[in-house]
Amino acid sequence: SYSHIEGSGKCYGYYLTKIKGNTNDKSITASIAYLELTYNDGNGLISANNIIPGENITTKTFSVENTGNKKVVNYVVYLEDVINTFEDKNDLKLTLNCTSSINNSCGEINTIYPDKDTLLVLNDIEVGEIQTYELKVDFIETYDDQSDNMNKIIEGNIVIKDIKDIKETVSGTDNVM
Repeated sequence: SYSHIEGSGKCYGYYLTKIKGNTNDKSITASIAYLELTYNDGNGLISANNIIPGENITTKTFSVENTGNKKVVNYVVYLEDVINTFEDKNDLKLTLNCTSSINNSCGEINTIYPDKDTLLVLNDIEVGEIQTYELKVDFIETYDDQSDNMNKIIEGNIVIKDIKDIKETVSGTDNVM
């Protein structure tokens, strides 16, 4: 359950928000030659249960390594199979930080959790380079009535793709690293 003190009285709310992942984990295979995608927990699924405002929904750490003999240009970190039924979309914050084994930082984004499949990162990677990503999704506490987000669902699957495999237009996006 969830409680906080507001003024001289107490307010109680019980949140049954459901966050679950796609059970068909197809996130291990990369569609670009020479790139290896590794997840710290075995998959790229975003999932949690019974979260309340102010909690971290998930933290995923994954890395992309160029195991080939030439630079890979314009690979994409993509969030697919997305479902977001939250009423207040701004209550879900997605943060993605990237660090590189050869040049330290390779980008950072802060955005709301999308309600459709979304390109998160467009990056290049040098031969032998490892880029490590930490993705966090948080349910923000607004101290307002957030009961309209009870029994709502978010889903997503983190994959890497070639930019040519993405149908959406890349120009003008705020999320490109």
